[in-house]
Amino acid sequence: MPSSGPVIFQSMEYKETDNQMVLLTIQRIVKLLNQNVDPEPSITKVLQLLEDQVNIHKPCVLLPDETTRLFQIAYAAGVPAEEYQSIQAKINNHIYQDQLVRIQSIVAKHPAVKKTLNRYNIPLKHCVIAEDWVGIPIMHDNILGGMFAASALVEQEEPFNSIIDVLCISSTIINHLLQISALARDKGGHTADNNLRGAANEFADISSQHGIVGKSDALQNAVKSALRAASSQASVMLLGESGTGKEKFARMIHNESNRKNQPFIAINCAAIPENLLESELFGHEKGSFTGATNTRKGKFELASGGTLFLDEIGDMSLDLQSKLLRVLQENVLQRIGGTEDIPVNVRIITATHKNMQSAVNDKVFRLDLFYRLNVIRIKLPPLRERKGDISLLTRYFWIRQNEKLKTNITLTQEAIGKFERYCWPGNIRQLENVIERAAVIMSDGNIVTASDIEQIINEESKIDLESHSLSNDNKIKTEKVSYYTYLDTKDDLTIVRPYCRVTVDEKEQIVQALKYAKGNKTYAAKKLGLTPRQLHYRMEKLKIEY
Repeated sequence: MPSSGPVIFQSMEYKETDNQMVLLTIQRIVKLLNQNVDPEPSITKVLQLLEDQVNIHKPCVLLPDETTRLFQIAYAAGVPAEEYQSIQAKINNHIYQDQLVRIQSIVAKHPAVKKTLNRYNIPLKHCVIAEDWVGIPIMHDNILGGMFAASALVEQEEPFNSIIDVLCISSTIINHLLQISALARDKGGHTADNNLRGAANEFADISSQHGIVGKSDALQNAVKSALRAASSQASVMLLGESGTGKEKFARMIHNESNRKNQPFIAINCAAIPENLLESELFGHEKGSFTGATNTRKGKFELASGGTLFLDEIGDMSLDLQSKLLRVLQENVLQRIGGTEDIPVNVRIITATHKNMQSAVNDKVFRLDLFYRLNVIRIKLPPLRERKGDISLLTRYFWIRQNEKLKTNITLTQEAIGKFERYCWPGNIRQLENVIERAAVIMSDGNIVTASDIEQIINEESKIDLESHSLSNDNKIKTEKVSYYTYLDTKDDLTIVRPYCRVTVDEKEQIVQALKYAKGNKTYAAKKLGLTPRQLHYRMEKLKIEY
């Protein structure tokens, strides 16, 4: 890639300063970036320069995770791996605390900082200044796209102001490098081979649809329903098995609505203990319970004007359902320990893998709340109903892993076929995880074959995902499905599908295969993609006599 160093600095605003450290930093970074290096390695080199020559301690770049939106370290210099988690937690805790309180604290303690930030057009509201860490936002089109952070003592005013200058300059440079890197990826800069490059172009239009990959009728019908729902203000309930992409759909609805410039906040109701979930949703007043040392806004207040996504709503307790219903009916809430009614304007999107009508019938979910949430219902198809999308998804995730690992591994068509024949009870999430594991395991080679993938999938199929897909409440069942891929006579009869657990729905298929094979169990097994031993085991389990 041609040098991008000079282009970056032609467009960068700079005002002279008498501070020698700032000038020296700029000179060193310009020299570094004029050495014909690619943008991503350049970011690490800039951080290393700051650590080694400018005395900026533990500089790191944090980027938001696509799913959680929490900031994670993507590039760092001088930061031990065991410190990553504590640094990430510290930055995230400050970013997502009360914004007004944070701004007032920074202005009061560091009045010169605001003036410095203004010089570089960096918004104060996204800055983090803790006792020993400073974070400068990296902005993309006025949206917080990352954080440039470093360890710094903030007591001494003059050295601290110089550090802020250096961090602002560096964050602007890193921002340019990140944008150049993203542009290079969009143009196919790190694809694995010609086959995968073609796939990247094929779903360029799909990736523009909010990262939802697939062309099957089942998926496109769900997408169309979601886009129609985006134009309204009605509550939406997303139904589907775990791993089908419910949060991606929720984000798409938000981003296509007239609330797109307002917050989108997601919370998993099943992942938070019941005694904490109320505080997470509605906030609390200082002293309202043990440990409530400060007043805290809940997710409803933080999402006001935007969208609140309540994942796994079916796991919410009846008591909390009543409080949620009041907020939805009256558009006001009271924090725990508070007496003041606080108005909120939030669009609700919920998601669950449960059969909500059964939950209502079993009196574990309120009927009146169900009616409030179930205004627009969208069913997301499981991956087994999107067989034609598995090849697209496999290529899509494989390209992403090549880019992430800086590898150039080719996935053969036969290997992709192995992915297409597996049942994927964990849906897209399971497929992505398996591909990530395969890419890491095979990172020393150049080509991944069908036998490589078969070994990984056989290990994966030993995990009984179905038994973990529901809560302990066995009253609510998901739809039973058969995981067979029924082979045509023209198919290779030596193909054996990976193991999937026995279900009653298989009985009819096995009987039909035995009839077709005129009782020849060996041929029937091959038709079903089984070994004779696997077929015999299923016939025993399902009490099939033939």
